[in-house]
Amino acid sequence: MISKLYTKQRSDPPLARDQPPIAGKILWARQLFHRIQQPMQLFQQHPTVLQTAEAKPVIRSYNRVAKVLLEFEVLYHRAWFQQTEEIRIGLEASLLVKAPGTGELFVNFDPQILTLFRETECMSQMGLEVSPLAAALFLKRDVYKKNFSDMKMMLAEYQRVKSKMPPIIEQLMVPHLSKVEEALQPGLAALTWASLNIDIYLKNAFAKIKDLELLLDRVNDLIEFRIDAVLEEMSSTLLCQLPQEEPLSCEDFLQMTKVIKRLMFFT
Repeated sequence: MISKLYTKQRSDPPLARDQPPIAGKILWARQLFHRIQQPMQLFQQHPTVLQTAEAKPVIRSYNRVAKVLLEFEVLYHRAWFQQTEEIRIGLEASLLVKAPGTGELFVNFDPQILTLFRETECMSQMGLEVSPLAAALFLKRDVYKKNFSDMKMMLAEYQRVKSKMPPIIEQLMVPHLSKVEEALQPGLAALTWASLNIDIYLKNAFAKIKDLELLLDRVNDLIEFRIDAVLEEMSSTLLCQLPQEEPLSCEDFLQMTKVIKRLMFFT
Protein backbone atom coordinates (compact mmCIF):
# COMPACT_ATOMS: atom_id res chain seq x y z
CA MET A 1 0.00 0.00 0.00
CA ILE A 2 2.83 2.43 0.85
CA SER A 3 4.61 1.52 -2.38
CA LYS A 4 1.52 2.36 -4.42
CA LEU A 5 0.97 5.58 -2.48
CA TYR A 6 4.57 6.64 -3.08
CA THR A 7 4.30 5.95 -6.81
CA LYS A 8 1.09 7.97 -7.02
CA GLN A 9 2.21 11.02 -5.03
CA ARG A 10 5.99 11.21 -5.48
CA SER A 11 5.82 13.89 -8.20
CA ASP A 12 3.62 16.14 -6.07
CA PRO A 13 3.52 14.96 -2.45
CA PRO A 14 0.91 16.49 -0.11
CA LEU A 15 2.72 18.85 2.25
CA ALA A 16 1.93 19.32 5.90
CA ARG A 17 0.66 22.69 7.01
CA ASP A 18 3.27 25.48 7.06
CA GLN A 19 5.91 23.22 5.51
CA PRO A 20 8.34 24.56 2.87
CA PRO A 21 8.54 22.66 -0.45
CA ILE A 22 11.70 20.58 -0.02
CA ALA A 23 11.58 19.91 3.71
CA GLY A 24 7.88 19.11 3.30
CA LYS A 25 8.66 16.44 0.69
CA ILE A 26 11.34 14.90 2.90
CA LEU A 27 8.94 14.87 5.84
CA TRP A 28 6.33 13.18 3.64
CA ALA A 29 8.82 10.43 2.71
CA ARG A 30 9.77 9.97 6.36
CA GLN A 31 6.13 9.60 7.34
CA LEU A 32 5.71 6.86 4.73
CA PHE A 33 8.83 5.13 6.05
CA HIS A 34 7.50 5.37 9.60
CA ARG A 35 4.33 3.57 8.50
CA ILE A 36 6.27 0.56 7.21
CA GLN A 37 8.80 0.67 10.04
CA GLN A 38 6.24 0.22 12.81
CA PRO A 39 5.07 -3.28 11.81
CA MET A 40 8.67 -4.37 11.14
CA GLN A 41 9.65 -3.32 14.65
CA LEU A 42 6.86 -5.53 15.96
CA PHE A 43 8.14 -8.43 13.86
CA GLN A 44 11.66 -7.88 15.22
CA GLN A 45 10.36 -8.48 18.72
CA HIS A 46 9.58 -12.04 17.56
CA PRO A 47 12.69 -13.24 15.66
CA THR A 48 11.18 -16.63 14.91
CA VAL A 49 8.50 -15.00 12.80
CA LEU A 50 11.10 -13.40 10.53
CA GLN A 51 12.85 -16.74 10.04
CA THR A 52 9.87 -18.33 8.35
CA ALA A 53 9.57 -18.69 4.61
CA GLU A 54 6.52 -16.41 4.54
CA ALA A 55 8.57 -13.58 6.07
CA LYS A 56 11.21 -13.45 3.31
CA PRO A 57 9.06 -11.67 0.68
CA VAL A 58 7.88 -9.26 3.39
CA ILE A 59 11.48 -8.42 4.29
CA ARG A 60 12.43 -7.96 0.62
CA SER A 61 9.44 -5.68 0.08
CA TYR A 62 10.31 -3.66 3.17
CA ASN A 63 13.94 -3.24 2.11
CA ARG A 64 12.95 -2.21 -1.39
CA VAL A 65 10.45 0.43 -0.28
CA ALA A 66 12.76 1.69 2.49
CA LYS A 67 15.58 2.10 -0.03
CA VAL A 68 13.36 4.05 -2.41
CA LEU A 69 12.19 6.37 0.36
CA LEU A 70 15.76 6.93 1.58
CA GLU A 71 16.93 7.74 -1.95
CA PHE A 72 14.05 10.19 -2.28
CA GLU A 73 15.17 11.98 0.89
CA VAL A 74 18.83 12.07 -0.14
CA LEU A 75 17.98 13.35 -3.61
CA TYR A 76 15.92 16.28 -2.36
CA HIS A 77 18.37 17.08 0.42
CA ARG A 78 21.25 17.32 -2.10
CA ALA A 79 19.10 19.45 -4.39
CA TRP A 80 18.41 21.83 -1.51
CA PHE A 81 22.13 22.08 -0.78
CA GLN A 82 22.76 23.18 -4.37
CA GLN A 83 19.82 25.57 -4.28
CA THR A 84 21.14 27.41 -1.23
CA GLU A 85 24.21 28.49 -3.22
CA GLU A 86 21.93 30.19 -5.75
CA ILE A 87 20.49 32.38 -2.99
CA ARG A 88 23.67 34.47 -3.16
CA ILE A 89 22.31 35.99 -6.38
CA GLY A 90 19.23 37.25 -4.55
CA LEU A 91 21.38 38.80 -1.82
CA GLU A 92 23.36 40.72 -4.43
CA ALA A 93 20.23 42.25 -5.97
CA SER A 94 19.38 45.93 -5.47
CA LEU A 95 16.95 46.88 -2.71
CA LEU A 96 14.48 48.46 -5.11
CA VAL A 97 13.48 47.96 -8.71
CA LYS A 98 11.55 50.29 -11.00
CA ALA A 99 8.80 49.06 -13.32
CA PRO A 100 9.81 49.79 -16.95
CA GLY A 101 6.47 51.13 -18.11
CA THR A 102 5.08 53.04 -15.13
CA GLY A 103 8.24 53.80 -13.18
CA GLU A 104 6.60 52.50 -10.01
CA LEU A 105 9.01 51.31 -7.32
CA PHE A 106 8.91 47.79 -5.86
CA VAL A 107 10.91 46.03 -3.16
CA ASN A 108 13.37 43.76 -4.97
CA PHE A 109 13.53 40.97 -2.39
CA ASP A 110 13.86 37.35 -3.54
CA PRO A 111 11.05 35.36 -1.84
CA GLN A 112 13.31 32.30 -1.97
CA ILE A 113 15.33 33.86 0.86
CA LEU A 114 12.34 33.69 3.19
CA THR A 115 11.69 30.13 2.01
CA LEU A 116 15.32 29.31 2.77
CA PHE A 117 14.87 30.42 6.39
CA ARG A 118 11.95 28.06 6.84
CA GLU A 119 13.72 25.23 5.00
CA THR A 120 16.79 25.63 7.22
CA GLU A 121 14.66 25.54 10.36
CA CYS A 122 12.83 22.39 9.26
CA MET A 123 16.01 20.64 8.09
CA SER A 124 17.62 21.27 11.46
CA GLN A 125 14.56 19.95 13.29
CA MET A 126 14.75 16.75 11.22
CA GLY A 127 18.45 16.33 12.02
CA LEU A 128 19.62 16.93 8.46
CA GLU A 129 22.82 18.72 7.54
CA VAL A 130 22.57 22.43 6.78
CA SER A 131 24.99 24.25 4.47
CA PRO A 132 27.25 26.92 6.03
CA LEU A 133 25.62 29.62 3.88
CA ALA A 134 22.12 28.61 4.95
CA ALA A 135 23.19 28.49 8.59
CA ALA A 136 24.79 31.96 8.38
CA LEU A 137 21.73 33.46 6.71
CA PHE A 138 19.41 31.81 9.22
CA LEU A 139 21.26 33.49 12.09
CA LYS A 140 20.57 36.88 10.46
CA ARG A 141 16.98 36.06 9.46
CA ASP A 142 15.48 38.70 11.76
CA VAL A 143 17.64 41.40 10.15
CA TYR A 144 16.61 40.43 6.63
CA LYS A 145 12.95 40.20 7.58
CA LYS A 146 13.06 43.59 9.30
CA ASN A 147 14.77 45.24 6.33
CA PHE A 148 12.24 43.71 3.94
CA SER A 149 9.33 44.88 6.09
CA ASP A 150 10.79 48.37 6.51
CA MET A 151 11.38 48.71 2.75
CA LYS A 152 7.76 47.81 2.03
CA MET A 153 6.59 50.26 4.69
CA MET A 154 8.77 53.00 3.22
CA LEU A 155 7.30 52.62 -0.28
CA ALA A 156 3.77 52.45 1.11
CA GLU A 157 4.42 55.61 3.12
CA TYR A 158 5.79 57.36 0.04
CA GLN A 159 2.68 56.46 -1.96
CA ARG A 160 0.44 57.64 0.88
CA VAL A 161 2.19 60.99 1.10
CA LYS A 162 2.12 61.50 -2.68
CA SER A 163 -1.62 60.85 -2.67
CA LYS A 164 -2.00 64.05 -0.61
CA MET A 165 -0.68 66.13 -3.49
CA PRO A 166 -3.43 67.89 -5.51
CA PRO A 167 -2.91 67.68 -9.30
CA ILE A 168 -2.90 71.48 -9.51
CA ILE A 169 0.42 71.77 -7.65
CA GLU A 170 2.24 68.75 -9.13
CA GLN A 171 4.58 70.92 -11.19
CA LEU A 172 5.39 73.10 -8.19
CA MET A 173 6.26 70.03 -6.11
CA VAL A 174 8.73 68.56 -8.62
CA PRO A 175 11.85 69.90 -6.81
CA HIS A 176 10.63 68.52 -3.48
CA LEU A 177 9.76 65.14 -5.01
CA SER A 178 13.25 65.09 -6.49
CA LYS A 179 14.71 65.24 -2.98
CA VAL A 180 12.84 62.07 -2.04
CA GLU A 181 13.78 60.38 -5.31
CA GLU A 182 17.40 61.28 -4.65
CA ALA A 183 17.19 59.70 -1.19
CA LEU A 184 15.70 56.53 -2.71
CA GLN A 185 18.23 56.32 -5.55
CA PRO A 186 20.92 54.30 -3.66
CA GLY A 187 18.37 51.51 -3.21
CA LEU A 188 18.08 51.22 -6.98
CA ALA A 189 21.79 50.93 -7.69
CA ALA A 190 24.37 51.01 -4.91
CA LEU A 191 22.80 49.07 -2.03
CA THR A 192 22.07 45.34 -1.94
CA TRP A 193 20.53 43.08 0.70
CA ALA A 194 24.04 42.22 1.88
CA SER A 195 24.92 45.90 2.51
CA LEU A 196 25.64 46.96 6.07
CA ASN A 197 24.24 50.51 5.89
CA ILE A 198 20.62 49.74 5.04
CA ASP A 199 19.46 51.20 8.36
CA ILE A 200 21.08 54.57 7.53
CA TYR A 201 19.50 54.48 4.07
CA LEU A 202 16.03 53.80 5.47
CA LYS A 203 16.38 56.47 8.15
CA ASN A 204 17.31 59.10 5.55
CA ALA A 205 14.50 58.03 3.19
CA PHE A 206 11.87 58.16 5.94
CA ALA A 207 13.14 61.62 6.96
CA LYS A 208 12.79 62.97 3.39
CA ILE A 209 9.29 61.49 3.09
CA LYS A 210 8.33 63.08 6.40
CA ASP A 211 9.61 66.48 5.20
CA LEU A 212 7.56 66.11 2.02
CA GLU A 213 4.43 65.28 4.02
CA LEU A 214 4.93 68.27 6.30
CA LEU A 215 5.24 70.54 3.27
CA LEU A 216 2.17 69.05 1.60
CA ASP A 217 0.12 69.47 4.78
CA ARG A 218 1.07 73.14 4.94
CA VAL A 219 0.32 73.66 1.25
CA ASN A 220 -3.05 71.91 1.53
CA ASP A 221 -3.95 74.02 4.57
CA LEU A 222 -2.97 77.15 2.66
CA ILE A 223 -5.10 76.13 -0.33
CA GLU A 224 -8.08 75.18 1.81
CA PHE A 225 -8.18 78.02 4.33
CA ARG A 226 -6.42 80.89 2.55
CA ILE A 227 -7.23 80.44 -1.13
CA ASP A 228 -10.34 78.27 -1.49
CA ALA A 229 -12.06 79.92 1.47
CA VAL A 230 -11.44 83.42 0.06
CA LEU A 231 -12.57 82.40 -3.41
CA GLU A 232 -15.69 80.80 -1.94
CA GLU A 233 -16.47 83.98 -0.04
CA MET A 234 -15.88 86.09 -3.13
CA SER A 235 -18.13 83.88 -5.22
CA SER A 236 -20.98 84.35 -2.75
CA THR A 237 -20.53 88.13 -2.43
CA LEU A 238 -23.23 90.30 -4.05
CA LEU A 239 -21.49 92.99 -6.11
CA CYS A 240 -24.61 94.42 -7.72
CA GLN A 241 -28.30 93.72 -7.94
CA LEU A 242 -29.97 93.46 -11.31
CA PRO A 243 -33.53 94.68 -11.74
CA GLN A 244 -36.16 91.98 -11.66
CA GLU A 245 -39.00 93.73 -13.53
CA GLU A 246 -38.37 97.20 -14.95
CA PRO A 247 -35.01 98.32 -16.34
CA LEU A 248 -33.07 100.93 -14.37
CA SER A 249 -31.39 104.04 -15.53
CA CYS A 250 -27.66 104.32 -15.20
CA GLU A 251 -28.02 106.76 -12.30
CA ASP A 252 -30.42 104.48 -10.38
CA PHE A 253 -28.22 101.42 -10.98
CA LEU A 254 -25.16 103.34 -9.79
CA GLN A 255 -26.99 104.54 -6.69
CA MET A 256 -28.21 101.01 -5.87
CA THR A 257 -24.68 99.65 -6.29
CA LYS A 258 -23.31 102.28 -3.90
CA VAL A 259 -25.91 101.28 -1.32
CA ILE A 260 -24.91 97.60 -1.63
CA LYS A 261 -21.24 98.56 -1.29
CA ARG A 262 -21.91 100.53 1.90
CA LEU A 263 -23.89 97.61 3.35
CA MET A 264 -21.02 95.26 2.56
CA PHE A 265 -18.57 97.63 4.23
CA PHE A 266 -20.57 97.81 7.47
CA THR A 267 -21.15 94.05 7.42
